[in-house]
Amino acid sequence: MKYSLSFLSLLVFLVFIPEKMVWAVADPLIVSPVPMSFDGAADGTPAGTPITSTWIGETSVHNGFKCENKFLQKCWVETLYANALGSKISGIYYYEGSNRYPVYALAGVKGIGYSFGLKDNNDNVSYVPIDVGTGSSATIIYPAAGSTVNKGVDRVSLKAKVVFVVTDEHLETGVYNIPYTVIANTWSEYGGAHKGNNTSLVAINPVTITIKARGCTVNTKNLTYKLGDISMREMSAVGSTSKIQTKPISVTCDTNVHLYASMTDQSTYSNNTDILTLTSDSDASGIGIQFFFNDTPTPVTYGPDISATGQPNQRLLHITTSNNENYTLNLSTRYITTGTLKPGKANGLASLTFSYQ
Repeated sequence: MKYSLSFLSLLVFLVFIPEKMVWAVADPLIVSPVPMSFDGAADGTPAGTPITSTWIGETSVHNGFKCENKFLQKCWVETLYANALGSKISGIYYYEGSNRYPVYALAGVKGIGYSFGLKDNNDNVSYVPIDVGTGSSATIIYPAAGSTVNKGVDRVSLKAKVVFVVTDEHLETGVYNIPYTVIANTWSEYGGAHKGNNTSLVAINPVTITIKARGCTVNTKNLTYKLGDISMREMSAVGSTSKIQTKPISVTCDTNVHLYASMTDQSTYSNNTDILTLTSDSDASGIGIQFFFNDTPTPVTYGPDISATGQPNQRLLHITTSNNENYTLNLSTRYITTGTLKPGKANGLASLTFSYQ
């Protein structure tokens, strides 16, 4: 009996799995606000006031950051960060409950900025205000304070909301087309098999903002007073004054405007007295200039030429009650003796700033 020997061939394929063989995705979070309109005083709306009633454009994305387990290698999202990219406006915030949201300038729109928050959409946590910062100073959006559910997962969905607010600048009437704007960078740190990070972004889609800034049109642009030759004998005592000269300034206003005015010494910008400094081309001394609003016996005290509400030495002139309402400010001026008189030219230069509150 003959036996034959059969050989069994065994072919083995060996697959070597790289230590970090995982796949990660990060979808951008794009907020799409609806067109907005705002009707308010050009200067009197407090900074941080929303131009809509509340947040707008609330949006979520399913795969904010996700890493996929491959070949039994587990990965998870450890930390998510955000860094605001806008130009932060110092000292202005939007407040909601205990949260204080930084406000960022909105390119091309004077007096309007925006705030935004991000959160983990998988968990019942509050929005996180996003600030400017990179590295260890970046804002952590996951895990959020108070998170009790969504931990050690391989996917975190994200949610964003945006609010547009008034800044402390002067508002200007117009229709503003805001382009697509990236407002933040976001990135993750993964744990487990994937010891790396992933990046994404938060952006605002194009939106139109219509601003109706209630204010006035100044019809009188410049005034020149010629007080003439003044006798030194009549002005010799300190506190002596010349005759008053009065000229009108005409403005036309929208309804419900609180019309304020202030004056600035253009020769000495920091002057906060009621006596105007003489210009550098003056050769007289011992004499100054005073201004008066309407029939008010108290002279104007000078301050900065800034229209924002609450500036030093602003005076309320009038409150309008109808559209295209005409108002006339009678602006008077005179000389006053301040010291030992020296004859010569005594010129002054002042500016008048209206504020629409």
